[in-house]
Amino acid sequence: MLSGSALLGGEKFRNLRFICGLSCSFLVAATSAYFARIAYSLQQHQAFLEAAVKSQNFALASQLIASPGMDRWVIAQDSSCLFLFTVGAALGVRLVEED
Repeated sequence: MLSGSALLGGEKFRNLRFICGLSCSFLVAATSAYFARIAYSLQQHQAFLEAAVKSQNFALASQLIASPGMDRWVIAQDSSCLFLFTVGAALGVRLVEED
């Protein structure tokens, strides 16, 4: 809704509204792609672990259990940054929006 309201309105702040609206749309797409990649990585890690257990390769299974495959701290930082950028872009839309 915010990106839609950024594209409507008068001439005043038109370019800034357009940039903020596109930024919101881009950030939604980027965030979705980022978390889809994380979900796929978790699913792939689980599949590797199941395959190691089924093949009775317990050395590989214990190695997969010991390393989660992704650094949760990096994911938390990336998520926070994406959230802050989205809030900033949405706030920019709201500030330059005309009635």
